[in-house]
Amino acid sequence: MPDLPSRLDLYESGRRVFIGRARRIEPTIVDVAGSDANLFVGSTSYMAHAVLRAHVEGLTNLFGDSCDDDEKLDRLYFDRYRELRKGASAAVAAVVLTRPNSDAGAGTIAIGRKFSTATGVDYYATTPAVFGSGDLLASCNAKATQAGKEFQVGRHAINGFSDRSGLFDTTITVDNPDPAAGGEPRETNDQFKARMEHFWESARRGVLPAIEYASKLVPGVDSAHAFTSTTVEGYPARAVVDYIADSSGVSNSALIDLVRVQLDEWAAAGIYVAVITGQPEIPSLVLRLAFKGNVDTRGIAEQIRGAMVGFVNSLGVDMPMLHGELMAVLTRYKSVGLIATDDTIVAPAGDLYPEPGHTFRIRAENVGLTY
Repeated sequence: MPDLPSRLDLYESGRRVFIGRARRIEPTIVDVAGSDANLFVGSTSYMAHAVLRAHVEGLTNLFGDSCDDDEKLDRLYFDRYRELRKGASAAVAAVVLTRPNSDAGAGTIAIGRKFSTATGVDYYATTPAVFGSGDLLASCNAKATQAGKEFQVGRHAINGFSDRSGLFDTTITVDNPDPAAGGEPRETNDQFKARMEHFWESARRGVLPAIEYASKLVPGVDSAHAFTSTTVEGYPARAVVDYIADSSGVSNSALIDLVRVQLDEWAAAGIYVAVITGQPEIPSLVLRLAFKGNVDTRGIAEQIRGAMVGFVNSLGVDMPMLHGELMAVLTRYKSVGLIATDDTIVAPAGDLYPEPGHTFRIRAENVGLTY
């Protein structure tokens, strides 16, 4: 807190008052360590500094941008906006159930029936799968029994029942043709703040920012991009397209169903909102690094690689990867020896825009480094 007086500043202020007003004792006694005057002014400066810090901390926690305490940030946003932090969410998936014949007749896979995966993660049905007397295929939505990204499985990973007892047809097989989506950890302070920045512009509802805001209220949805659909002549088609994705850049029909329910209270009456699954897109990112002498080039290079991964993976659905923003990330490392020039970024050669509904996502091995 450089703009606030330090404890020594407060001591010096008390010392000047003491020297200016002392009449019956030698004023300079205040500078004698351990004297009553020295202890009095010193202890008072400590108490004044503690009160000042408490006052500043209280003011800091009154504003979202400066508040970093989890509990105080939760209290601030609930008190002002009646908004809660999103907790950890369990991944959801669309499950397809098939059987070789209809000899067992009609039946239902009930809500709550558990499905198994090769990795030992259990999912359970959140909607019933109903087989007619002649049906060979039915579908339902499922959710992981545990929250978090580590319990989000890929396509074809949900492949059986945890327990087949009580099934009306034991020949039924299980599959998820699309990967699970929406398994997210508890919303961080930065994510909570970023979401609340759009509260007021979404308060009227019905507008595009409100539809995006409402989509991100659904646990598991990390980003959304809504835009007005137009006719071939360029006129509004009285429909909105809303791409959604989790932090991995993926989504599925189960997550879409949750967003559709949420949008019932946000979308304009009479206007259809087509919620569409987002897909990840891996861009090409190659850097040619140069350093000053006597620096840990390997260590700095790995830090730069991690920073690039973090930046790209912070982009939302339909957001471009801008050349200038990549350079801004590199600029952070000039102070530790990186020589950043226009030739540092080999690829992409300019701004890169994803396909509609796609989200740029990379891992460390997708960042090529040359020297």
